[in-house]
Amino acid sequence: MKTSIKFLLVILFAFVAIPQIHGGDSVKKHLKKAKKFRNTNKFEASENQYLMAIQADPTSFDAHFELGLLYEAAFYDPAKALESFVKAEDVMKDTVYELYYHLGRAYHYYEDYDKAIKYYDLYKKGVDKGSEGAIVTDFSLRKIHQAQFAKTYNQHELDGMMVNLGEGVNSGFSEYVPVFLERDSTLLFTRRGTENLGDYYWDNLHYEDMYVSNYKNGELSKARSLKGISGSLTKINNTKKHEAVVDVSPSGDTLILYIKNKLWYSTYGNDKWSEPEKFGKEINIAKYQRHACFSPDGKTMYFSSNSDEGQGGLDIFMSKLENGTWSEAKNLGSVINTTGNEDSPFMSEDGKTLYFASTGHDGMGGFDMYSSELKDGVFQTPVNMGTPVNSPADDIYLKIENEDQIYLSSNRKGGLGKMDIYEFKPYGIPEFKDCEQKINEPYIVAADNIHIEAFGKDTAYVNAMEIYEANGCKAGNDSITHYYWKYNNEEFEQFAYEMVFDKPGKEELILEVISRSEDGVETHYCLTKEITVLDKPEIVDPLADFKLKPIYFDFDKYNIRMDAKDVMNFNIDELTKNPDVMIEVIGHTDSKGTDTYNIKLAEKRAKAAVDFLTKKGIPKDRIITVISRGEAEPAAPNTNPDGSDNPDNRQKNRRVEFKPVTNSTAIEFIPSNSLYYQNWNIEGFNEDIY
Repeated sequence: MKTSIKFLLVILFAFVAIPQIHGGDSVKKHLKKAKKFRNTNKFEASENQYLMAIQADPTSFDAHFELGLLYEAAFYDPAKALESFVKAEDVMKDTVYELYYHLGRAYHYYEDYDKAIKYYDLYKKGVDKGSEGAIVTDFSLRKIHQAQFAKTYNQHELDGMMVNLGEGVNSGFSEYVPVFLERDSTLLFTRRGTENLGDYYWDNLHYEDMYVSNYKNGELSKARSLKGISGSLTKINNTKKHEAVVDVSPSGDTLILYIKNKLWYSTYGNDKWSEPEKFGKEINIAKYQRHACFSPDGKTMYFSSNSDEGQGGLDIFMSKLENGTWSEAKNLGSVINTTGNEDSPFMSEDGKTLYFASTGHDGMGGFDMYSSELKDGVFQTPVNMGTPVNSPADDIYLKIENEDQIYLSSNRKGGLGKMDIYEFKPYGIPEFKDCEQKINEPYIVAADNIHIEAFGKDTAYVNAMEIYEANGCKAGNDSITHYYWKYNNEEFEQFAYEMVFDKPGKEELILEVISRSEDGVETHYCLTKEITVLDKPEIVDPLADFKLKPIYFDFDKYNIRMDAKDVMNFNIDELTKNPDVMIEVIGHTDSKGTDTYNIKLAEKRAKAAVDFLTKKGIPKDRIITVISRGEAEPAAPNTNPDGSDNPDNRQKNRRVEFKPVTNSTAIEFIPSNSLYYQNWNIEGFNEDIY
């Protein structure tokens, strides 16, 4: 495959037009130095010279274009590459069709498929019609097809998202081929970074070295090179050439390695891995053997090779272990292999599905992952695994250790370097991480319209039911998909949670809300509610049998409706029969409108009720408090659990309540947010409002 890649790069760079140099000798000098530094792998120095050339002449096409190529190939910074290519197009005087290819590639990477197709098509139109031009034309058509496929393909074998393993494993360089050793809770992988022993390879990356990271309490440690490492991996070492991990047998006692362009193996015994040995010619059938895997019983090996007997670049072959000897390798045939490259085979735990990467089957761009069922000894037509496994970038080396541990290597957007290792996370699984950062307070980001809150009392009584709700939660433009509660290490998925505490003390209730964006990114919000549980005091309530009814209002109104007048007359009769009873008048709204507006509206509703009472003969001194709660204390959820509107519940929330108290308890507690009390009429009550 390396030879074919080199050939394609030569073809692509063969169509650069005559240099469009402006700005005189200064620009020429900087461009000459930039190329010299670039060709000797001094990329930072090369970048600096290109920037100096642009400073000398901002209209220099060559400086912008070549800087974009440097960002793309050496720094692997697609954002900066796209920015430079766009600037190059802005200043381009004579058409350079190769720029269109790189613009198409950049937009393809960022999933702007329409622009990608546009520029791939422009690139194709400018190619010469010779034999080399025909190759590039076919290549352009292939890229256009990939962009169209990515835009329309909607099948998914996994429902979730790929999460970057982070800086403990990944770096600004390339990491790939994760191999999990269950025995040691260890993750082996391959890296191509500046700290590696070898120098730069022909593709502007360092030679491959092997690294190890250990799982501890569910977290991966900072990766270490296998060079000079102690312990069970002592005999598996890095040199100045390519060494890479490949796979481990299902039994966990045979490790496959890539050394000197061939497949090698190491076996485990006496608490150590053995000195690597090279597989025989039955497996190493060509000059370049880069990946392999075992079947679940360890008696079949699937491997990729650039053998001349293949269909194209890399093909997948198989060999069976018979009487201790590997059989002659057999090509898996045209159902699996294409004229492109097929690589990174992995067999499922039950031996019924082969997973592999390909550039030849219908895909989204670069390598995509595919699955093929094995039925009656015959592999079926491969199926593209879709997102989130595949992307417009290279997606390869899928490893399914178990249903909770699935790894992938990818150079998709958002990574830390040229290629990173990812782990699959299914949608809707609660994490309950960092929940203690929000205790008895909501999670609010006003600018992003995010509001996550657990509604319910902070103080409860033994044997009394309390209801806690995720009412009114918003996650900006994302859709809320799940509500989880956690109490005493038990998890429950529901919108509201009913609790009865059986003893006094401090209790913790945790709420996690999960949302998902349109592009499939899931966000977890978590907060804790601390609840003080008290023994319920023995209190004889003199008002136990005394009830006043609430009145309800139309949307955005505060006038007393006809049905409400009947209720008010009932309440007046009850108050007249019980002259020692005093009341609090409490106004409410639904959640439509701003907090400030709803406070004012609820105040107007409460005052309208007070005005009605006083005009009907209820003395003002029997109304001890007038309170505006706005939308803060809904009688029922304003929305359904799926986020849709609930008009019936909103009507229940547009209300005024009348809370009775006796003369003996009237002055024991006056709410801090009450508007007026006792002598409220001299605190600014505006009777003219009615």
